[in-house]
Amino acid sequence: MELSAIDNINVVELDVTDGNAVQQVVSGIIKKEGQLDVLVNNAGYFGGGLAESYDEYDLEKMFDVNVKRTWRLIKASLPQMRKQGEGLIVNTSSGLGRFSAPFMTVYNGTKFAVEGLTEGLHYEVRPLRTDVDGMTGEFVEKANAQVKEQYNNFLTTFGMKEMLN
Repeated sequence: MELSAIDNINVVELDVTDGNAVQQVVSGIIKKEGQLDVLVNNAGYFGGGLAESYDEYDLEKMFDVNVKRTWRLIKASLPQMRKQGEGLIVNTSSGLGRFSAPFMTVYNGTKFAVEGLTEGLHYEVRPLRTDVDGMTGEFVEKANAQVKEQYNNFLTTFGMKEMLN
């Protein structure tokens, strides 16, 4: 069943790099529903390669989607959750936000930042009956398995696997 088919669940396609669009979507949901119970931050941008090969544009794009988008949606949602006296924010992440892998240094950095935001906010807003948590369930585990496979393929293709052994 599609999530959008369930009553009181709003699935919205959104350009998370556009701060105005984020605010409009969150305001629209609050206007329609009268409240905002759960936010799931699920956008992401992946890239690999030598860290020194990233230019400013590549670095900014990855941090914008993976870190700033998370912050934009949290910042837009938290005032309503404070007003309601409860809420839940779930940030999807990656195992690469808990350990670092070579040739994914910039991606690792963005996911470490998401983990830091998630953990810090968990303690900040918990007394307000609002919780912030990271999703590391089956969905993320499957995604991490795909990332690991792509990473191994990358290392093999460029003859780097032997360097790391």
